[in-house]
Amino acid sequence: MSSSHGEGCRTFRWHYILSAMASVALSIWGAYATSIPNPDASLYLRAAEYFSQGRFADGMAIYRWPFYSLLISGVMSLTGLSALLAAQVVNGVLTLGTTVTFVALAYRLTNGDRAFVTVATIMIVFQPQLTELRSWVIRDNGYLCFFLVAVYFAVADNQQPSLFRKLALLAALAAATLFRIEGFYLAALVAVYYILIRLRTVTQQASTIAVFVIAVSAILPFMFGIWASGTFARWIEGKVLPQKMSIFGPAILERVDILEKDVLVLGSGHGWQAYVAIAVGLALIQIVRALTPVYTLFGLFAFLPHRLLPQKANLTVVWFAAGQLPMLILFTFMKALLDWRYAMGFALIAMFATVACATASWRELLMGRPRAFLVFPSIVIAVAISWVLDTPKHGRLGQYTDAATWIRENVPATANIWMNEPRIAYFSGHTYRNVAGVTEILSLPRPAFEKNGQIDVFVYATGTADLKAPFPNGRPPKVVQTFFGTDGNFVQVFAMCRAMTHCSPPSKPAPASQ
Repeated sequence: MSSSHGEGCRTFRWHYILSAMASVALSIWGAYATSIPNPDASLYLRAAEYFSQGRFADGMAIYRWPFYSLLISGVMSLTGLSALLAAQVVNGVLTLGTTVTFVALAYRLTNGDRAFVTVATIMIVFQPQLTELRSWVIRDNGYLCFFLVAVYFAVADNQQPSLFRKLALLAALAAATLFRIEGFYLAALVAVYYILIRLRTVTQQASTIAVFVIAVSAILPFMFGIWASGTFARWIEGKVLPQKMSIFGPAILERVDILEKDVLVLGSGHGWQAYVAIAVGLALIQIVRALTPVYTLFGLFAFLPHRLLPQKANLTVVWFAAGQLPMLILFTFMKALLDWRYAMGFALIAMFATVACATASWRELLMGRPRAFLVFPSIVIAVAISWVLDTPKHGRLGQYTDAATWIRENVPATANIWMNEPRIAYFSGHTYRNVAGVTEILSLPRPAFEKNGQIDVFVYATGTADLKAPFPNGRPPKVVQTFFGTDGNFVQVFAMCRAMTHCSPPSKPAPASQ
């Protein structure tokens, strides 16, 4: 590392310290405020518990991408903490890495521009959606951390090549892949970045980016269709396919068929065009949600009417943002749905445009330009409001905790239970494979007692999975307990008999005598 760079790091040390302190504080608050985590947290936590007990086969049966749960189980073994608290510790470390790496990348992309790095420090700490993710027990926290670490070392190695930076880059890519499969795609983006950085003109770079985005956008759905339809497996087996066999899965074909018959003018023949347009539109909406409308709006001002991003940052920001679009659109094409958290990698890179806009406005304010007295306060107020709205609220979903505690203390472990919320099942201590309803949500085999209609206790939570409770004869039994939440939702417990264990199913009426 050069002496000038080391001096710069010392100059900006307080940025790293403050961002780290703020990240830790927000993680602690998120852990305190979140009594019940996100829905799929129960999968990671249960798998971590199995791993900590040495039951690796059981853990893998719960979730087959195990690295995140293994980290949680490691913290459990070292500290003796519960799975949930251990997960919060892991999340705290990972989001700390995300925050500090963002600040370090801001330094790298601007040659240590003090104002830019200061604004970047503030905005990454208060990024609304990242604030929400801090308290979620989810693999995304790990992927986002090592995503930014990989981008940082890719930039650093191209600025100051070294074997250490290359090895660190490879390690970051491997870690990102261990958290999410998108790490493979990130590796491709990094490889192309090494090519782009060596092209001499902006025209060459822009043309290469355009060709990559268009080609991958066309190839990825085709490759997925071959995989999902079983075509690839048949090729491996050496089987010749019928000429008319579609390469796309039945779910996608059904959606296109519905568009043709029920949405568009019958016989228009535009089903595929409509489906692709919908996939692109949904992906863009979720990208805006990840970045937030506030950050998106001010980020656009970094390009229009004038370019505000530092020259050194242009290629990195544009490439690592635009390069992710094909994968995001593919996810939407596959599922006809894209959760905003999948676009958080895009949002973190695109945030540098928002930082550039806020930095330029701050400098105009210092110069006394009239428009800055409107623009800069607007940025501060809008960001503050967005952050407050997404800050974890203490006691939210407390009805789940109350219901889980009551079930654990009052419903025998041998009772046949139906639930429509996996988190209640987890915190009440019941194994997923023995809880009807939950097995359907998690695509597990249905318990035998559910097939036989021998359910003793029904636990129904509003505002969660839209499952219809299989009440006998369509009538709910007696409500024995109700738990109300602060958000207007509630949990009700129905029991077929007072003892709430092994209730006899309602007897069928005897056939009429002849």
